[in-house]
Amino acid sequence: MAKRLNTTVGAVEGILPGWLWGKSPVSAFKMLSDMQIDNITKELSKKREKEKKDPSICCSNCGHKITSSGAVIPVAGQHRHTFKNPAGIYYSIGCFSSAQGCFNMGEPTMEYTWFPGYTWCYSVCSNCHTHMGWFFQSGDSAFYGLILNRLVEGK
Repeated sequence: MAKRLNTTVGAVEGILPGWLWGKSPVSAFKMLSDMQIDNITKELSKKREKEKKDPSICCSNCGHKITSSGAVIPVAGQHRHTFKNPAGIYYSIGCFSSAQGCFNMGEPTMEYTWFPGYTWCYSVCSNCHTHMGWFFQSGDSAFYGLILNRLVEGK
């Protein structure tokens, strides 16, 4: 018995119904009605428009999408901050509401926090594991402080 692969068809990942997974793009689209094709096309157009309005911000090491310009936020009155860590290293960070391309690691701590009342842990690129910055959290409030020279504008 042949094993069925659980894959999606091309660039329409997450939009095509599950019963089309594993089929070739040509045979899959032959099964779709004109109305279904129109709906998929509209969804893809919306996604592209959103990406144009909200440019990606990527890891300077590997190009993986970290966040977007729409996630830029002010914290303590400004987006950009410069701090010195206990080892004497200066960092210029920007504050972001989200960073889907990062994963957080380490136990949250208040030791040497740059934002009073906020715990922090390390945040790294989920693709290449480069240290991208820190995740800060206090109660229901949370944000990312990302090292600006480790970010580049995406495509």
